[in-house]
Amino acid sequence: MTNSRYGEVWLYRCPDCAATWLFYRVEYPSFSQSGRWFRAIVPAEATENIVPEDAERLMNASDFRVVGGSFFRSPGIVQTSPVDLPFDC
Repeated sequence: MTNSRYGEVWLYRCPDCAATWLFYRVEYPSFSQSGRWFRAIVPAEATENIVPEDAERLMNASDFRVVGGSFFRSPGIVQTSPVDLPFDC
């Protein structure tokens, strides 16, 4: 928990294509419709010593991002512009 919000960062390797996905999810419990998540494919070599503070840089380095959640009113939108993660450590 940081600044009254709950955020999570994790990695997932797709069993079908072996791509490594970086997931970031955050919500502000005191605000309705604030839940949002971001995911992007990241190079496997970038994941060896990853820390949550790397999430925004890695998301923006990817050419393919998906965003969604109640904040975006969507189960998932492809986004090509840089993300502005609500994330500070």
